[in-house]
Order: sequence, then structure tokens, then C-alpha cells
Amino acid sequence: MDYIERYLYAVGRYVPKKRREETLMKIREDITRKLKDNSEEELIRVIKETGKPFDAARKFRGKAKHIIG
Repeated sequence: MDYIERYLYAVGRYVPKKRREETLMKIREDITRKLKDNSEEELIRVIKETGKPFDAARKFRGKAKHIIG
């Protein structure tokens, strides 16, 4: 398993099942877009920049919408 897959697996644990596929796709696209080359060091730098899995999940899954009343 490569670094991106391991990272996405960790992020997916914090995303509701119904939004998981879309959220992980957005994160994968964001990571690959930021890569300047395909080196392992660059990939690790981009993943660290993306943040801890919990924080990345919260950032990319968006705000929950609740109806109060």
C-alpha cells in the first residue's frame, strides 16, 4: 500500500460513509495536484502539509447542515 492510500484510509475513518467516496476523491486530487514531482520525499511533504487525518477529513467534508426547530 502506498502513502496516499494509507493516508486516505486514515482520513476515511473520520468521514461519514455516505460522503466518504466524494471526500476521499477530493483529497486525492488535492494531493496529486500539489505534487511537483513523484519523489517519495515530495509526497510525504504534501501529505504532512494536508494535515492530520482528522483535520483533513473535517476540512474536506464541509459543514454539516442541521435544521433546528
